Amino acid sequence: MQFLLFLITALVLHPIHISVTNIDINTKNKKKILIVTKVFSNDFQKIINTNYNTNLNINDSISIFKHKKQISNYITKNLKLIINNKSIINNKLMFDSINYNNQASWFYFSINKKITPKKIIIINNLLNDLFQDQKNLVFIKYKNFQKSFKLTKSDKLRTLSL
Repeated sequence: MQFLLFLITALVLHPIHISVTNIDINTKNKKKILIVTKVFSNDFQKIINTNYNTNLNINDSISIFKHKKQISNYITKNLKLIINNKSIINNKLMFDSINYNNQASWFYFSINKKITPKKIIIINNLLNDLFQDQKNLVFIKYKNFQKSFKLTKSDKLRTLSL
């Protein structure tokens, strides 16, 4: 009984730290790379406010618009996509939209670039600077190729050959 009480207490006091990123290369729109990242709203708000010494309220559209640059900068700094040995995200990432609720936020980005990938390197360091146990799930799709994997603070890079 004491073990069960300990387990329940540990789960309540130690939440799961996870993000999900979907990367679609030239699938729906032949000249675009679409990136959707889902994070827990309170975690993302905390990292933006800590790293940029600001006061983002993730549940307020005016606050999100005001902090759009910090949001894009954080994602660009911590999510890297290298295709055929060329960095794709740097300065080309367009912040399209956000959907949010009290628990989760979905960030939609795109890159206007048609590409034929032979080698893809993904580095996902989102929220690793806030949580040691952060896990970042990545799903990538290109034509009939689909792959998913988990990245962590100690294993934040994955190389794929097509």
